Amino acid sequence: MTDVTEQARGRDNFDDLLDRLRLDINAVMRLAKSSPEYNSRLLAKVVKSTDLEVRSFNALVSSATKTSVKGLFLVASGEFILSGFLIFIGLGSMIPAFFVYNNPRFILRYFYTALSTINLNSFELTVVSVLAFILAILLLFSAFVVIRMASEALKNAGLTVG
Repeated sequence: MTDVTEQARGRDNFDDLLDRLRLDINAVMRLAKSSPEYNSRLLAKVVKSTDLEVRSFNALVSSATKTSVKGLFLVASGEFILSGFLIFIGLGSMIPAFFVYNNPRFILRYFYTALSTINLNSFELTVVSVLAFILAILLLFSAFVVIRMASEALKNAGLTVG
């Protein structure tokens, strides 16, 4: 019976330690984000520490979140391919001649034959042109965001993008 209560007490003490550690980490990170001096001191005392226990704690924490270099490289490659498609489609929507369409009337004619309710000389042509331009801008913006994410994945893999 005493072994069970001692184990429960030990678990409670360990959980209390972990809760205090979490709160301390939150406080230290807020300070490190607020000042470059605090950030450099954090790096010097924790990340670059020579204390064996601190280094093993850092290794334990980083091993739980570490992804393989091969996996990160494949993720980055897929993101670059996706961004290429987004750029191609975005430019094609913004500049219809990019796809050998000389104006948006070609696209509207397709919808006209499918729905037969759109008048090509009316307000719909302007609306479709504006919506296509907005869509193109969003696709190009998305492509640049995906390129940024790919760069971060390569950086996390230890590779740098020139």
